[in-house]
Amino acid sequence: MVLKAFEKRYEKLLFDCILGDHSAFVEAEEQIAAWRLLVPIIEYWKTASKIFSTYVAGSWGPEEADVLLSNDGRNWQQTENWDLPER
Repeated sequence: MVLKAFEKRYEKLLFDCILGDHSAFVEAEEQIAAWRLLVPIIEYWKTASKIFSTYVAGSWGPEEADVLLSNDGRNWQQTENWDLPER
């Protein structure tokens, strides 16, 4: 069932393209600009030792979030409606 739905969408995409409706595609200049923006980010990620902090699902998040907030004299506040573990 899912495959049939995919095939129909793909057929429509190709048919629209044949009819000259290229609205589902980007222009070459737009694609080149996107890569100019993203390549430096991708290259940095390849060399960075630690990019993203990880944490257990359902927890308060990584310790780095606490440090970030404390730099401005702020902290997380637990409300009654949240079902998160105590800090």
